[in-house]
Amino acid sequence: MGKLNTWLKFSKIALVIIALLSIVLFVINTDYNTLINEINRVGFKFTYILFLTFTAYLLGTLGWQVCMGDKKKNISLFQLFIIRQIGETLA
Repeated sequence: MGKLNTWLKFSKIALVIIALLSIVLFVINTDYNTLINEINRVGFKFTYILFLTFTAYLLGTLGWQVCMGDKKKNISLFQLFIIRQIGETLA
């Protein structure tokens, strides 16, 4: 059992390092001038897109919570939302 726990701990640490490294590489390689120009080009619609996206993710998370049945009492909607976002980002 000790080897399995060690392997799981190593796997979790490796996944976190890979995820953080991916985020750092993404941030380093982002062309912020182009990003700002595109956001300015979209204008106020950008806020509308963010609101609609957040609403869709929130409703999806509520759907997950409904499917959990009695076990939904063990986790808050916020925690479930964060878990879902991390899982989708890593996927």
